Amino acid sequence: MGIKSNNKAESYFNFFGASGIDAVSPAPPPPPPVEATGGNSTNTYTDPTGSYKAHIFTSSGAFNVTVAGDVDYLLVAGGGGGGPGYQGGGGGAGGFVEKTTQPVSATTYPVVVGDGGAVETVGDDTVFNSVTALGGGKGGKHPDSSSGGGGGSGGGGGHYSGGSPTNGGAATNYPGPTAQGNPGGGGGSPYGTPYRGGGGGGSSASGTVGGSGSGMGGDGSPNVYRYGLGTPVTYAGGGGGGGGYPNTPGGLTDGAGGAGGGGHGGNHSTNPPSTYTHPYGQPGTDNTGGGGGGAMWDDQAGGTGGPGIVIIRYKT
Repeated sequence: MGIKSNNKAESYFNFFGASGIDAVSPAPPPPPPVEATGGNSTNTYTDPTGSYKAHIFTSSGAFNVTVAGDVDYLLVAGGGGGGPGYQGGGGGAGGFVEKTTQPVSATTYPVVVGDGGAVETVGDDTVFNSVTALGGGKGGKHPDSSSGGGGGSGGGGGHYSGGSPTNGGAATNYPGPTAQGNPGGGGGSPYGTPYRGGGGGGSSASGTVGGSGSGMGGDGSPNVYRYGLGTPVTYAGGGGGGGGYPNTPGGLTDGAGGAGGGGHGGNHSTNPPSTYTHPYGQPGTDNTGGGGGGAMWDDQAGGTGGPGIVIIRYKT
């Protein structure tokens, strides 16, 4: 027989828990996609995680949000300027910062894109949403025998003519999970033996020490924010150190700039230097945050750092 109750009030209570249709709550609707304007250009694309719209800032401006939500963004600061003079150090790359799933409100956000540093000058910071990527460190120079400067990535040290070796510049928050880059390489050996400028640090690798060859700039980091599938772009490579005499080991080499826009260091093809290949340090590539290359000769300039970039994306 079934269970019978004489208490009519019990019919209003469910003693055994909900089941079936009454146990299912409707799923909340997904939040509306972000809507925003701003940037020097925009791009839409699809990758395995969804469809996106990207706002690309190659100069300072404003990101105007009309519908709030979550965004991802990449900040790259301006690269540091390469060291002038005899075998100058390469400039450090601008700081490289990536953030994902960051909430934004329906308001206007200033966007500051850092410019590249002039010769032997730190790059400018890049700022968005209260987050700052620090400009790349400057390259050291001779005859001051100066070390590389600190920054997002550190600059390379200039060559030295005796005394204490020059050091590469320090990188922001390095080492650790919040590091924005890597240190620069120190300057080369004392006068009379091979000596070269050190390479500037990049966002994914340190610059190398100058020695029998010029210091190489550290490589930068790729990302897919800008174009989506199949077209990663690499940013924040360090500048190469300045080259040496052709009659010394590695003398015709200039320090290669790191992948990601780092400028090559200067060199020359004869001794005395009546003919140059490119004695001046080469500039970092625009909107990569690459460091400038170090100079080869006493009266030559290092390369300027490359300006930075900001890329903000969200799902559509």
